[in-house]
Amino acid sequence: MDREQKKKMEMKRERDEEKIRKKTEGVGRRKLRKKKGMNGKTDHPETELKPGIDLLGPIDEIFFKTYDRCELVNEPNLDNCFISTSYDASTHFECTVLDVLNMYTLITGKVLDLSVDLSAASVTEE
Repeated sequence: MDREQKKKMEMKRERDEEKIRKKTEGVGRRKLRKKKGMNGKTDHPETELKPGIDLLGPIDEIFFKTYDRCELVNEPNLDNCFISTSYDASTHFECTVLDVLNMYTLITGKVLDLSVDLSAASVTEE
């Protein structure tokens, strides 16, 4: 890694640290601010999260917010209407990609092959 790359990485690290400092302004020393997303199985997130919350020790304030998640109720194979599911609380990217891959398979009847060998790819001038 050359000096310029190291300098860029250092500058990025400093920017990231500054963002973290700004996000935690007002949070006193020795206090943590935590945010947790999960896919609940009941309408009582307090009960579901209790074992994990108990591990955190004393808590000054705690808030719970729930959102409904939509699932398909139609039959895409019958009505040709392909609708994605709602985002979930765990990881938007992973579940969204799986949803898109599933929709691709339903629409085309083929499994999307993402194992393309890019070593043979070349850039051509237009």
